[in-house]
Amino acid sequence: MARTADVNFENFIVRAVNKTPMTTDELYLLAQTRKLSLTRNRRRDASRPTQYAWQHQLRRDQFTLANAGVIKRTKAGTWTTTTSTAVKNFFATA
Repeated sequence: MARTADVNFENFIVRAVNKTPMTTDELYLLAQTRKLSLTRNRRRDASRPTQYAWQHQLRRDQFTLANAGVIKRTKAGTWTTTTSTAVKNFFATA
């Protein structure tokens, strides 16, 4: 079951890539532009000093969604949803 947007980026990612395929960097920019509560965490990621902890969380949620079969990475390097049924099932359990 997906958690709320205040805890992770899963709902945001699925909604965003369902409309148009996006790269991870485009998702970063969109999340920051929308001023999601998670993006306000200005704490640096210790393992990647050039990035913030919220960016690491976004990548972790991408991995979780990909393993669940809701999104996939294309050869072009963009993320997109696998099927409309997978998206419906994801939001039905949210």
